[in-house]
Amino acid sequence: MDVTHPQLSFAASYLGKALYLSGKKREASEVWLDAISVQPTRRESYLAFAEVLMKEGQHEKALETLLKYEEQKEFEAPDAEQFLAQAYFNLKQYDKALAHAENAHRLGYPFLGLLRKLKLISEKK
Repeated sequence: MDVTHPQLSFAASYLGKALYLSGKKREASEVWLDAISVQPTRRESYLAFAEVLMKEGQHEKALETLLKYEEQKEFEAPDAEQFLAQAYFNLKQYDKALAHAENAHRLGYPFLGLLRKLKLISEKK
């Protein structure tokens, strides 16, 4: 795919997932990082990469990846906010996680499990 194609990050997110699931982790990371460098304002490759990092227990690196997207983004997206909420939750930074989960919900994120869990944690403080 031509690097100027507007859907490069989207396509790279799925190509990276396919590579990752077939055991080619290094190649998957390269696909995502290349797409991020070419289209830094597009979220798809950031989210795919962060998802894998969280699954591997690399929560700080996942958060670092998501915060890089936060610096570059052109608009707020509910899925990106939810990923940030999950990353902060994994790192036990519940106040920040709650803020992002609430923002994800405000933007239309349809699944409320994490938000409900964070509200329960907040109420117990």
